[in-house]
Amino acid sequence: RNYHQGPEWLWPTGFFLRALLKFDLMRKEGKAESTEAFQQITRRLEGCKIAIRESPWAGLAELTQKNGEFCGDSSPTQSWSAGCLLDLFYDAKELAKE
Repeated sequence: RNYHQGPEWLWPTGFFLRALLKFDLMRKEGKAESTEAFQQITRRLEGCKIAIRESPWAGLAELTQKNGEFCGDSSPTQSWSAGCLLDLFYDAKELAKE
C-alpha cells in the first residue's frame, strides 16, 4: 500500500493559503489589489468546496491521490483538513478589516 509514499495531504492547503493571503496582501496597494488577493484564494478553494459538497460527511479527506483523486487508504473526512481551512477564513476576516 502507498499510504506514506506519495499521496497528497490535504491539511497543508490551509497553511499554504493562509501564508499566500497574508504575504500577497502585504505587497498589494489599494482596495482593488486587495480584492484580487481574496479572489485568488477563493479560486484556489474551489476543489475543497466541491469535495465538501460531494462528500457524504460534508467534510474534507485526510489525503488524496494525484490531482485530488480518491485514496482508499485515506480517512474520508478529517477535522485537521477542515480546521486548517477554518483558520484561513478567520485570517481572511481579520485581514479584511485592515
